[in-house]
Amino acid sequence: HDLDHPGRNNTFLINTKHRLALRYNDISVLENWHAYALWTILDQPVTDIFAPLSQEQRQIMRRQTISAILATDIAKQNEVMRDLFSTECDLKIPLLRGLLHAADVSNPAKPWHISRTWSDRLLDEFFDQGDEEQLLGLPISPHMDRASTNQGTLSIGFIDHIVLPLYKALATIHSPIKLCLHHLERNRTIWTEMILTTLPPLSSSSNDDTNNVSPPLSLPPSP
Repeated sequence: HDLDHPGRNNTFLINTKHRLALRYNDISVLENWHAYALWTILDQPVTDIFAPLSQEQRQIMRRQTISAILATDIAKQNEVMRDLFSTECDLKIPLLRGLLHAADVSNPAKPWHISRTWSDRLLDEFFDQGDEEQLLGLPISPHMDRASTNQGTLSIGFIDHIVLPLYKALATIHSPIKLCLHHLERNRTIWTEMILTTLPPLSSSSNDDTNNVSPPLSLPPSP
């Protein structure tokens, strides 16, 4: 679903007037490109895994795969979650879309040693984009400024605003996903502890207890 990803997000492609943004009218730019790239491969006889299907079945597979890939646009999360509980359509397609979207944002739902490794790699990608935006004289996208972004608060915000609500919704439909909820809670706890250990020591210049209360953590919105 991320086939031929350039390592830059939709906002960057739109702001730089990239050819893909022009092709897809600034709408789910990367997701449209991924779907196109997939079907370009599938249209080659040597890589057409759907060749045994009838024309009707192939059209159904094409519609379903494109729909699922477009649903990985994080801007569509509310739509994806709403459709999971809609009574107006068959659950199969909304579930397919929800599961692929969940897989796309699944890093915080993995065991810590895996999740942390991928978080580091994602942050490198974010900072690379932020550096390029700065060189181009563009506004640096949220969470991509290496001078101000905190990995812990970014990760907690992503869990709280994106991943945890999605996985909780899916767990009501498919109970094995509850294991992922366990990893999410544990990883969130670890990030919180890491943030707390990096806070500056409390001032001892006053005996007033109100001066010795750590400020609440300010969590950013999801990336």
